[in-house]
Amino acid sequence: MTYPLLLGFLFAFPLTSSGQSNEGTEFWLGFMEHRDEGENTMVVMITSRVNTSGLIRIPARGFSRDFTVAANDVTVFPLPRYVETLGSEEVNDNAIQILTSDPASVY
Repeated sequence: MTYPLLLGFLFAFPLTSSGQSNEGTEFWLGFMEHRDEGENTMVVMITSRVNTSGLIRIPARGFSRDFTVAANDVTVFPLPRYVETLGSEEVNDNAIQILTSDPASVY
């Protein structure tokens, strides 16, 4: 019979579920080209379950801003227009790094 073998596998590999999260303390992102009739406004939104602080950087451009976020609130940060990647098939220097003291989510 194969039942003892099957039961052995079930107990050898516990059935656990690990939840996934978009929380972290370091994020890298970029804004791809967006074509529309109006002026594009690039913003980053940061939220956290706890009060936290951090830093938004564009290292290659010398851009750096400190920020704070209140627990369970969303803080919106406008970014300079040069963060938008224009064109394709080239390397740009507009990568955005976000560092937080405590786990946060970035949109």
